[in-house]
Amino acid sequence: MYENICFEFLQVYHTLGRYDAIWIYEAEDAKMIEDFLHDSRSIATTETWVVFARDI
Repeated sequence: MYENICFEFLQVYHTLGRYDAIWIYEAEDAKMIEDFLHDSRSIATTETWVVFARDI
């Protein structure tokens, strides 16, 4: 079903508070992962955050 979606699962962090876990993915663009997560809404509630590296 998702053979044409190009993203990589990198890490998961389990948290206390508002979110139970933070899953880290890397994708060519945000739309790819949004589409995948939208299809998984029957098993989870998600909030997508776009992040980027900051050079210090």
